[in-house]
Amino acid sequence: MSFIVPIIVITIICIQILFFVLNLIRMHEFRDIFKHEPSWRIEKSEDTGFVCGIEGAGNNVFDSIKLSINKYLENNSGSVIDFHLLKDAADRHCDSVENDINTQTPIPLYCGLMGTMAGVILGLVPLILSGALTYLLGGELSDGITKEEMDKIMKPENFIGRCPQQVDEFIENCVKPVVEANGVSDDVAEINV
Repeated sequence: MSFIVPIIVITIICIQILFFVLNLIRMHEFRDIFKHEPSWRIEKSEDTGFVCGIEGAGNNVFDSIKLSINKYLENNSGSVIDFHLLKDAADRHCDSVENDINTQTPIPLYCGLMGTMAGVILGLVPLILSGALTYLLGGELSDGITKEEMDKIMKPENFIGRCPQQVDEFIENCVKPVVEANGVSDDVAEINV
């Protein structure tokens, strides 16, 4: 069982990194849609002198925009060109990429939450199999351990380590000098929670 946890953790981290890198690539693609502006030009028909298309270098999104605009210009050759339709074609493709980015951004977070849930499930399995969960919920243990023995094992004092000494050292070395330097009396106050 102990070898499963590192495998799950490494797998989830790899998935998070994969989606982060894919989204980062998509963000760079969005940033670079209109990067090669000096290469843009308008093509005119030699026969009619009307605008028949646009040309220029760019990434895949720019090529899609260019294709949409060129189809519009080809279908409406010789008529008045509606700038708003051309702008809508560019906006539609840019919005599509931006929506992809916004959709993929929280995926690494969801993978982390999935890992947390897997950890909870893997943590509960030994408790269920040993019967300890039944005891914690108020039942009796089935492994021959008496309630008194389990209560003895489960005392919080057994799990605090050096905490009392560390608190005393902190008060003596950090808090008390500040209190004495500021002229505060050392009357004992009782705090009840």
